[in-house]
Amino acid sequence: MDSEMDEGIPQLVIMAQQNVMPSSEDFQKVSVLYSSGNPNDRELANQLVHYLRGHPRSYQIAVQMYTSYLDTKQPEMFEWTKFVCLQIINDHIETSYSQIQLVELSCIKNLMNSWLRNEVNNPSSTLIKHKMAVLFLTFFLNEYPLNWPTFFEDLLQTCNHGRETVDNFLRVLIYISDEIAERDTPLKDEVHKRNTNLKDAMREGNILQQIFKKIEEILVCCCPIGGSGICLDVEITKSALVVIEKYVSWIDIDLVANDEMFRNIINILNYKEVKHQAIDCIHEIIYKGMLPPNKFHTIQVISKALLFNDRYCSGPLQCTDEDVEYESHVGRLLNATGLELIKIISNVTIPEGTLIESNTFGVIVVACLICRIAPDTSIEGQCVLTILNKCVEIMINFLACEFDDVSITVLEFTKTYLHALKARSNKVYSGVSVYTDVELYFVKTLLEVVVLRMRYTEDYNFINDGELEADFQEYRKGLNIIFENIVVFNKSLVMDLVEQYVARTLVPWSAGKTIPFNEIEVACHLFYLLGESLPIEKGYNHFTSPSVGAKMTDVMNSILKADLSNHPHYIVCLYFFEIVCRFDKYFKMQSDPKVLWNVVVAFLTERGMRHSNARVRSRLAFLFSRFVRTLKDEVRVCSREILSLMEPLLLRPDNMFHNPYLSHDDQLYVYETVCFLVLNLPESTTEVNEKANHFKSLLAPLKHHIEMCRTACLSEQDAAKRSVFLEEISHHIAIAGRCSKAFTCRKSMQEEGVVDIFLELMMLFISLVEDVSQDRAVIDAAVKQYLHRMVICLEQDMLPSTPRIFMAFTKVPNPVVINDFLALLTQMVNRFKINLYDCLMTFHGSLFTAIDKALDERFIIDNCQNDESILRDRLTLRRSYYQLVLAMFNSNLGEVFLVDDVFKFFVKDLLHVLNNETDPLLQKNAFHLIRKTMETWNNANYHEIVFKTFVPPFFKCLSTGLLFDSTESNISSAGDEAVRLIMSLHKQNANILEQKLRTELLLGRPVIDVENFIHLFQTNTKNDLKIFRQYLEVFYKSSRNLNHHGVRTV
Repeated sequence: MDSEMDEGIPQLVIMAQQNVMPSSEDFQKVSVLYSSGNPNDRELANQLVHYLRGHPRSYQIAVQMYTSYLDTKQPEMFEWTKFVCLQIINDHIETSYSQIQLVELSCIKNLMNSWLRNEVNNPSSTLIKHKMAVLFLTFFLNEYPLNWPTFFEDLLQTCNHGRETVDNFLRVLIYISDEIAERDTPLKDEVHKRNTNLKDAMREGNILQQIFKKIEEILVCCCPIGGSGICLDVEITKSALVVIEKYVSWIDIDLVANDEMFRNIINILNYKEVKHQAIDCIHEIIYKGMLPPNKFHTIQVISKALLFNDRYCSGPLQCTDEDVEYESHVGRLLNATGLELIKIISNVTIPEGTLIESNTFGVIVVACLICRIAPDTSIEGQCVLTILNKCVEIMINFLACEFDDVSITVLEFTKTYLHALKARSNKVYSGVSVYTDVELYFVKTLLEVVVLRMRYTEDYNFINDGELEADFQEYRKGLNIIFENIVVFNKSLVMDLVEQYVARTLVPWSAGKTIPFNEIEVACHLFYLLGESLPIEKGYNHFTSPSVGAKMTDVMNSILKADLSNHPHYIVCLYFFEIVCRFDKYFKMQSDPKVLWNVVVAFLTERGMRHSNARVRSRLAFLFSRFVRTLKDEVRVCSREILSLMEPLLLRPDNMFHNPYLSHDDQLYVYETVCFLVLNLPESTTEVNEKANHFKSLLAPLKHHIEMCRTACLSEQDAAKRSVFLEEISHHIAIAGRCSKAFTCRKSMQEEGVVDIFLELMMLFISLVEDVSQDRAVIDAAVKQYLHRMVICLEQDMLPSTPRIFMAFTKVPNPVVINDFLALLTQMVNRFKINLYDCLMTFHGSLFTAIDKALDERFIIDNCQNDESILRDRLTLRRSYYQLVLAMFNSNLGEVFLVDDVFKFFVKDLLHVLNNETDPLLQKNAFHLIRKTMETWNNANYHEIVFKTFVPPFFKCLSTGLLFDSTESNISSAGDEAVRLIMSLHKQNANILEQKLRTELLLGRPVIDVENFIHLFQTNTKNDLKIFRQYLEVFYKSSRNLNHHGVRTV
């Protein structure tokens, strides 16, 4: 077979070149090759199929072969051969329908009829059934209703031949709906129009009535009313129900929402194998748009038949593993039912001045609804309220189910119900409560159920979070939202429950009793959520509020007294620290400093940042940083003690390579916190320069270790070991940069006397860039981040070091390094402005030469101009360059570009952008730069360069019209900048521009168009950007309708 493979592909090439007519053997060969199991044979089979599909006459052979096989069983056809035949026939109809002769179409239809007759005694595989149904679909899309108006009548007739033809009938209906009623995928206008026309054609006459009458017959046949409960044909029943489910959204609802169909579907619920699909059918019917009385009638019928029974109304839903899938479907149906009922009731408006008593509010609302939309109906308002309340009662039972997959199905109903209740509270009705006792009971029960379902289960894996754990967290988010809604609805109810729950769990636990960890965790979780959602009076906080301040303080006291930081389960311990950070204002009210100190100690010992669990340590590194910042004044008195406790968390000579407690990222937070505490120290009466000495002792070990790592790195030959040293150096540089975050400006550094410390470190880091030549990317990135910080903190003190910075980062024209350096340089230009002039004038040669080489190198590397990453990096580099140039002109540093070599590069790259780049951001900056330079260098020589060199490619760039055609912000902004440049060019030298417009820039345009363009300058005396842009949009759009003679075409 391998030798056949070797010979096969060249032979296919020859056949393709000579347009050789395929044979039936070629079709059979596909199956042989696919069935061999050899990857090479499969590749050859793919090549052969590709050749067959590309030949214009292959479909004729396919029709002849398959028809002959169906009629005579000769020649024998393999499965893959049948598949390829049907695929080629279908492709041909899809792509060349208008060229197919009627006689050929008739042959294909005869093939389809033969296949259907053959199915009665010799059913095909699912693969072939699928391809044949697709072929029916293709005929439907191309021939119905004009060329094959009896398509559905003919299809219905086939159902009389037996089970397999019924299967094809249903399969085709499903594919038709999938094709013409797809709502999730954006469609082209012509496809959308085609689908609309097909649906309209199907709605005319009685086609759909006939189809759904047949569906009813199929359902009754497979699932007889009063039958044994064993479905006679599961697959056919499922397909029939899927047809109803898919069609209900776009057909007349009366075809499915009628007593006969309901009776059949509800009867199917007695058949275990198909009841899931029946529930999904009902679900789609419930969501179908109807008039409110009809919708309510549908809900009433379905609810009484399916939901209102002892199983769902007698407390929390109890189910086994086997029941979960079905009950999840029922939950989805209940969810839809509740949402639709609320939607009906929410549409009622109560006339102003109507007096409503609290205990009849819901009844009167619904009565108003019924009177407004169906005054002749016999349905009582009380009936609608009863149905809704019954659904809410069942919803609570579903929510309480121990299986999350069932409980989660009614979350949306629950949230919407609470939202509707909250919305009603915004209205005032005679100064009385607008809630019935039943509604208040529902809310209270909901709250209890939510609290119950928030608990972690015993099988929750806290060590290795998987998909099940992620699903629970998502489910818990939904419960959190319900809880928060109830807080807003009735905060005193929730406050009392949380207070009682804490008293029932934390207080006994602190007294030594055994309480399950998940109950304690829920107590913490509820209190935390309470703080997130509790509405507080303006001007107060949680602990000063007149309404809840006392209770909140009591709960916080209980949590601190229980000292949950000692709890053996890390999740409870972690929640303790989340709470003390969330409710930091509590500590501002405490007169006893021990309360705060005890929490600080918990943060910094084995209960906190030295905890055995890495997740706790990592999270607390961040939380403690936030904690001390928000309680800056409160912790000042004990700052020295805190620094002593934090000492083991810092890097020291004996643990520079490994901190036993914290990761690299966590250490950054620790160092930032330490520096903040140092600056927050109370003034010492004994030690001079205490804060500066703290910074020296803090940063000296970093400096020492960096020196050691540099020496080791420069002498190390092994790349892996060298990488370890470089990562260590990078991390220590990052720590130094994070330490500087305690300072906001140069003044604060000078006041504390630490300028020299950070300057010394900066020079060390620059020397690293100079010395390290191999694998230096990680060092470059870290040093640049540090320098960004120093631009803010050191300001003018950094200027003497800028020559070394320039030399270090421009000596190697690496595009990535240069790109990052340009971002740093742009920040320095914006910060130092004219003070950077001398340095730029001294090093302009190395800077712009490096930029030029870096831009060129992007296309030279591996001679791979089409590589996307290279093109993307080159684009990023050029963007950074133009941002730098614009920053220099805005900072009065434009004179640097008048140096001969720099000016040549400046002109060359501008020309490159105008001629070659389509990136709107680059184009915008280039247009802006031309305009800016004309204003800055306002002299005749430069204006001549602009008009001769820049203006022609600029107008060529505009001629595509793309800048004025799009609403995308970047492109639209570039278009605005182009308009400003045109107006500026005319302002600088109107005569030259107008002459060039007539003789050079608008060649091929009718003279009248050119004159109208020029005339606009004279009429738009106010230089209105909007007027000019609107004109250019029309002007360049019309240019697309000109042929090469300048004549408009239709």
